[in-house]
Amino acid sequence: AAMGLASKELKKSIPVTTSVNAVVHLGKHKNGNFGFQVELTANVPGANQEDADAIVQAAHQICPFSRKRHIERSSEI
Repeated sequence: AAMGLASKELKKSIPVTTSVNAVVHLGKHKNGNFGFQVELTANVPGANQEDADAIVQAAHQICPFSRKRHIERSSEI
């Protein structure tokens, strides 16, 4: 949903085959508490790298999960 909203805001189209895959890891923070690390990989078929990067970055700002400051996150395209 966030990538769809981001692409509309940027006036870029993305194919319906666009996808985001998540891998969730459970581990310990430096303070000893358990937590999650989520790796997100976006696939935007047919988009050039510049457009895909812009859409992913805009989606990152829209997504409520991504906005959580206490969650470590990484993105890969």
